[in-house]
Amino acid sequence: MSGNSLGFWANSLIFLMTALLVPRLLGGIGWSDVGLVLVVVGAATVARALVLFGLLPLLSGAGLAQRVSHAYKTVMLWGGLRGAVSLTLALAVTENGRVPDRVQGFVAVLVTGFVFYTLFINGTTLRAVINLLGLNKLSPVEHAMRNRALALSLAGVRERVEGLAHRYEVDEQAVGSIVSQYSDRLDAIVRERSTEAPLNNEDRVTIGLVILVNREEELYYEHFREGILSRGVAELLNRRTGRLLDAVKAQGRAGYRAFEEPFISFTPWMRVASLLHRRLGIHAPLARRLAFRFEILLGVRTVQRELLEFINDKVGQVLGTDVACELEGILTVRLAMVEQALAALKLQYPDYALILQSRYVSRAALRLEEADYRALFAESIISQEILSDLQRDLDDRRRALDALPKLDLRLDLMDLVGRVPLFEGLEGDRLRGIATLLKPRLVLPGETIVRRGERGDAMFFIASGAVEVLVPGLDEPVQLGTGEVFGEMALLTRQRRNADVRAMGYCQLLVLDVRDFHRLVKKDASLRAHLQSVAEARRNPPPKPAEAVQEVVTPVADLPAVVEAPAAESAQARG
Repeated sequence: MSGNSLGFWANSLIFLMTALLVPRLLGGIGWSDVGLVLVVVGAATVARALVLFGLLPLLSGAGLAQRVSHAYKTVMLWGGLRGAVSLTLALAVTENGRVPDRVQGFVAVLVTGFVFYTLFINGTTLRAVINLLGLNKLSPVEHAMRNRALALSLAGVRERVEGLAHRYEVDEQAVGSIVSQYSDRLDAIVRERSTEAPLNNEDRVTIGLVILVNREEELYYEHFREGILSRGVAELLNRRTGRLLDAVKAQGRAGYRAFEEPFISFTPWMRVASLLHRRLGIHAPLARRLAFRFEILLGVRTVQRELLEFINDKVGQVLGTDVACELEGILTVRLAMVEQALAALKLQYPDYALILQSRYVSRAALRLEEADYRALFAESIISQEILSDLQRDLDDRRRALDALPKLDLRLDLMDLVGRVPLFEGLEGDRLRGIATLLKPRLVLPGETIVRRGERGDAMFFIASGAVEVLVPGLDEPVQLGTGEVFGEMALLTRQRRNADVRAMGYCQLLVLDVRDFHRLVKKDASLRAHLQSVAEARRNPPPKPAEAVQEVVTPVADLPAVVEAPAAESAQARG
């Protein structure tokens, strides 16, 4: 039984109990009781009016609530109906033997009278109030939108009717009257559109955004029915689209953009879970948040791409190609934000992201598999018993997919240091000596780690997280993730940095300070000789602007022969 059915029967039961119990308490009602009921009605109306016309404007002015017109406030004031909940509370008092009879009668009279007043007075006149305020009529913008959509639909239906008549070889006289009806209606709409005020560009963009948000909600529901999105993710995304729709109606494109940016950013719960994992080694909360965030981002990305196709196929025909181009631009910016957040997640947790992607695809595959089994059953190829057995197997595999995989971000420092081309071929003792110099550093999202033009004083290992390298001359930033390094040239020369490096999310870095490294080089002649041989083997001219990223992307760096600087410092120290 659905929730709506349960609600209906619960309300019916409450009113049935009221009909049995309350009449005996209302037997001695007098005019004084009627006056008390009117006092309660007046007090409730004044209280609602103070909230709607006093408190709500203050909240709207502070940006904490959507602005509501006086007409809608009036309808909200008059439509304050009371029913099952109020009667239930009253019955709880009247059936409590410890409450005096006088109090029971007082409560029963006031509550029942107030409920009946709202049902038979407010309820029966609410439609008239709406009509009186003109809220049942379309606004000029909605009326123009209605005519555009109707014209498009009538033209399409007329063409399809003509096509069907030609396909089935229907006589023109038989189909002519039907086609002429649609033609007459279409001509009437065209004449009406010629007299109405044209929509300005901003109104059309707002209408387009409302259409997109409504379509987005429908797509999330479709993906949930197909088993691609889980229930929790689908519910969250649908709640978000409801709030997004309110923002668009209130502020247009500005509301659309302002609402989306906080959604893509890391939530406070994500930050707490990341801190628990980093500081205390508790991985379960972070694993749940990562899986949830990953599924959300994948779902949003899929729907955004479908909306881009929807703009080209449908919205442009109704609102015009110019508005369609603007909507496409707005949606492209939003899609880029989602893509960047997904890229940061994959870079920060590469192995875990692969597992999550596999689970996402597996869930979709199970849904396709189930659809095939049901199609075979519908065609009588398999029996009900076979279908039930296959369904049990699918359920078992779904439960296995619901179990979160273990999140393991432990890094082998020796292996991490050994991956750096500068230290390639070093013995274990020397790699261990370099690893002991690494110092942890937590970087916040958006924080600049390396600035272009400053002197290099350290190199960085990404233990957890993702960064982007902003290189002048390159159209797109270079993204680095867990296990990669940048700033290696600082170990060989104190030349100025030639790119900015910025954190894409919370990053745990391991920092190798130049001074600590040089002290180690001075003490170890073999390490110094190794660095000199590496630099000699990779001697190259200075990088061109397009190759400037090589200073920070270590795996492709070409190191000039500048390790003589540490050697010279060592000689001076000996001198």
